Formats: sequence, structure tokens, C-alpha cells
Amino acid sequence: MSADKARRVIDQIRGRSYEETLMILELMPYRACYPILKLVYSAAANASYNMGSSETNLVISKAEVNGEFIAGQLKNRVSFRKAMKKAIELTEQADTKGIQIQIAGRIDGKEIARVEWIREDNSRARELMCIRIIGASNHRYAHIGDVIVAVIKEAVPNMLLERSEVFRVVIVRTCKELKRDNGIIIRYDDNAAVVIDQEGNPKGTRIFGAIARELRELNITKIVSLAPEVL
Repeated sequence: MSADKARRVIDQIRGRSYEETLMILELMPYRACYPILKLVYSAAANASYNMGSSETNLVISKAEVNGEFIAGQLKNRVSFRKAMKKAIELTEQADTKGIQIQIAGRIDGKEIARVEWIREDNSRARELMCIRIIGASNHRYAHIGDVIVAVIKEAVPNMLLERSEVFRVVIVRTCKELKRDNGIIIRYDDNAAVVIDQEGNPKGTRIFGAIARELRELNITKIVSLAPEVL
């Protein structure tokens, strides 16, 4: 979906109520409205969970497409991941409730070499450093499903979680190869963890990206239920 098409869809729903927005989007072609519809559902769910707002009282007050910012950074040879992380950070500072970015297409007439996605949860923590592994103090490295004590090294400014705070987190995927009982070796593109409270409940209301199915086997169901994909 191009930025121009996204803007045309957004222009139709800006300033309308949540129920009117759903009616308009459901009448549009599926490929044109599906990405916008997912974000509307996400924003409504977060508003209901975090602020106790009723869906009947919600209005689409602000919606924007920030593709030019990312494209401009890529033209200046900024890395894909760094450009998208910066766009997400700037957008979340404006109290955005949902964001999803995809980079593809052409810049200055040249095809982008690859398509890359980046997804972020809404706990506002960006980078963590492990302090110790709970229940395995003699282990040097944490594995999928381990609960660790970690300090936040990087977080979205002016949000609930702040830099240097210490929390418990659950490891949900790792770059280290994992060999399963059936002989299959699986390796993820990055290391990722979910911030939890003392009762084991996720502090965020959404989880983006795939998580390992070993979490289900370890009965960490609260995190598994929020994940869009379990591999």
C-alpha cells in the first residue's frame, strides 16, 4: 500500500467517530483499508485498556503517514532499522496508540533492495541490559522462557517506563540457535523480551513480532495470548 493511497483513506476517516470509521473502512477495497483498519482496532483497544474509554466516545482526531521522513533518511544512507526506530520514537512521543511500518518500493527510481518490517510493543522500553537470571544465578546467558532482572538502557521519553529503571522481563526470542526435540534448528533475527510485573503479567497491552512456541510449553500463556505469531 503506497503512502498516497494511505493518505486518501485517512482523509476519509479523520475527525469521524470510531463507529463511522469502521463503517467507511468496511466499504472500501480490502487491500486499501486493511492496514488502516488494524491500526484503528489497535488504538481503540489501547484506549479502552489504558484509559477506560468507551468505543462509542472515540474519535479519530489525528492520523498521519510519515513515509517521507523514512525515505529521506534512506536516501542519506541511514540504515533501515535505525530509520524506522527513529520514526516510531517520534510518533510515540505524540502519544500514538498504534504504529506499523513497512519499507518497500522505489527511491529516486531505484528499487529498494529488500523489504523490512519493524514492530514494537507499547511498553515503551527499547533496549534492556540483563543483570541476573532468576533461578539460575550460575548461568552466563539467558535462554527463551527465562525470567531475568534487567535495567532499561533506552526508552521512549516522557512515558511510563524510564531509563535506568529495573524490571523483570521474559525472554521471548533470541539470535542464538535453538535446537528442538524434532531436530529442527531455529534462529530469530533479534533478541527480544517482554517487560512483566511481579505477578508475571505483561506491562504492555500488545506484543509485535513472532515469539517462540517454547513459551507455550512453559505455560507462559499471558504473553502467548498477546502475540500475533508463535513459531
